[in-house]
Amino acid sequence: MLTGSTGLLILFIYRKKYEKAVSLSFKQLLPIFIALFWLREVANTIIWYWDYLLHGAFSTRGDEVRLALKLNLPIWIFSIISSIIGSAVLVIVLIKFIPQDKRFTFMLGGLFGGILGYFIWLEWFGKYIMP
Repeated sequence: MLTGSTGLLILFIYRKKYEKAVSLSFKQLLPIFIALFWLREVANTIIWYWDYLLHGAFSTRGDEVRLALKLNLPIWIFSIISSIIGSAVLVIVLIKFIPQDKRFTFMLGGLFGGILGYFIWLEWFGKYIMP
């Protein structure tokens, strides 16, 4: 969340450069990708509910759930709040910082890249690098 918030802050500091941009350079894309670390919260919530549909019980392994349990709050509270914030960040980034003619391609690339990244890291390589 801190990483994504830092990226969003950088975007707002340099927002004038994005308003004039026809295409984005790597230097402009980097804060966008950093801001989209917030999408981890959205993905976690989706996977958490998907896991519930498959197994009939909510996992209590996530940080958000553990925090809610320690504070005697409903287990879904932090997951839902953080995924709403993550969704809002995505909408803000898409509307304010991605040129309109590039949005669909950006979203499509993000969807496939996110899915591929999930499998590469969590299913194939991540468990060997960080057991």
